[in-house]
Amino acid sequence: MKTLWRHLAFFTLAALVAMALVCGTELGKSATAHATSEPTITLSASTVKAGHAFTLTGQGFAPDEYLSITFSFDPGNAVGLVGCNESGLCVGPAYVPSSDVVEGHYTVTATGTESGLMAQAPIRVTPGISVAIQGTSGAKPEGGPGTPLRLSGDGFLANETVAVYWGSAPSGILEGTTTIDAQGNLSFNFDAPTGITPGSYRISVARTSRPVTVTTTFAIVKPKAYVPSKFFGPGGMFFSYVGFQSGEVVNAFWGTNANTQEVYTGHAGSDGGSDSLQFMSIPLVPNGTYTLTFVGESSGISLSYPVAIVPGLVLNPNASNPGNTIAVNGYGYSANEMVSVFFQTPSNGVVTATTDATGSFTALLPLPDTFNPQTTYDYTVYAKNTAKTETAKAAFSFLPIQLYMGSPVQYGDSTNLQGQGFLSNETVNIYWNYQQAGQILVGTVTAATDGTFSLNVTVPSDPAASQGQVNVAAIGQTSQLVATTTIQETNVLLLAPPSGNTGTSVQATSGGFAPGETVTLTFNSTVVATTMADETGAINVTFTVPTIAPGYYTVVATGTTSQVTNSSVYGVLG
Repeated sequence: MKTLWRHLAFFTLAALVAMALVCGTELGKSATAHATSEPTITLSASTVKAGHAFTLTGQGFAPDEYLSITFSFDPGNAVGLVGCNESGLCVGPAYVPSSDVVEGHYTVTATGTESGLMAQAPIRVTPGISVAIQGTSGAKPEGGPGTPLRLSGDGFLANETVAVYWGSAPSGILEGTTTIDAQGNLSFNFDAPTGITPGSYRISVARTSRPVTVTTTFAIVKPKAYVPSKFFGPGGMFFSYVGFQSGEVVNAFWGTNANTQEVYTGHAGSDGGSDSLQFMSIPLVPNGTYTLTFVGESSGISLSYPVAIVPGLVLNPNASNPGNTIAVNGYGYSANEMVSVFFQTPSNGVVTATTDATGSFTALLPLPDTFNPQTTYDYTVYAKNTAKTETAKAAFSFLPIQLYMGSPVQYGDSTNLQGQGFLSNETVNIYWNYQQAGQILVGTVTAATDGTFSLNVTVPSDPAASQGQVNVAAIGQTSQLVATTTIQETNVLLLAPPSGNTGTSVQATSGGFAPGETVTLTFNSTVVATTMADETGAINVTFTVPTIAPGYYTVVATGTTSQVTNSSVYGVLG
């Protein structure tokens, strides 16, 4: 049979060469320009498993071109692209397809993508198998006892019957038999045995053809849990585990031999591990080392780990303002001992608390009002027992000093200002056009205990408004903390009422003029009033609507010195 196949291969190759000589004369002439001899290819292995790679070496091809690699059972699909150097030497990997390929002898063809030069070499495809956990793709082949597995294979004989063994064939555990499909593909599901020890196990496929056995491996992982070695309450801890029996109930117990408490129950995943990071609540207990034990209900697997409970603090809130009081909650100290709590250093004031039977305490800590959050925000709260053998600290941040305001605004609007980070209950002054000529105090407010405030102010006359932006500041009168913001402001001319009959008396208010300057009002270019701006640049004047036909007319207020103009439209009804 082998001799016959060799003769057939020889005649097939000869026929291909003859066809190339007859049908590809012009191509041959082009190829001759690139090479002086017929190109050749060699393969790193003459027998390759389905889905595996081999190295192809080609000679005599065109410089710097690529070789397209195809198989005779599927000549239309390339399985590799191998590059050539300037001498026409080509070396690179190619792959036997991983599906729909039947065991047998085939021809590998390499074709130059530029020159069209072609060379061939024989190859034998044999079966290859791999194992994975059912429902996964590309995962590492490992898990716990009983893991549901999917065995896949390619390159078998069409419709052959094979037997699958856990271990070697035929001495291992027979998992069953199956029939290969017409394309040489194997697909078989089974479960890894239960009650087996960790290690690497062979999976074998037995067949009547050569090779009589095809193998792969699956690892039963050593049971292990991943838990923190140190911890403080309250709440609980995150953990994970591997190596338990597939799908079994896993329980966790916390404590000592004298006092053990169940703190977790759940199901292992299909691979015997936790499907994701898990969380368990643990009881509040004093400082010390405790045992955390995981037990598999079906497998009897038991894992124990020491966990040290150490002191820790939780601040509520962990960000606030100077002068406020925060709750300092401590855990993991010894039972019934005194603890000193302070901000940064004891010189800022110390409060004491006594831990309860669980080693926990709560202390109300006043924050100092001398720390300036404009300098730095981050500080530390400490808690130490009398012997200073049990200490903990927690990060604290002062809230940034900030002032918020709606934008843009115009003269006469009522707008809301909000601030944070000030001293508890202190008086805060609000200044308009801060640190500029014409700075104006527009309001005063008392900050809340948490240092926040909210105040509605009326937008004042501001000569700086003609520049489009003004600075607004909030200044704590005790702390001297300063928060600033920039706001878009425009000046307007307000008319009340905005419309009426001729002879109506209209009140005109506006701002943004130079303090003390003369301001002239014109109605449809006719002067109807003259007034003087006050010390803030505001005007408040009354004029009478002149006798004029109904319609809409422009009213303009003009500063004679500053040349600031504010205008509005008035509707004459009749």
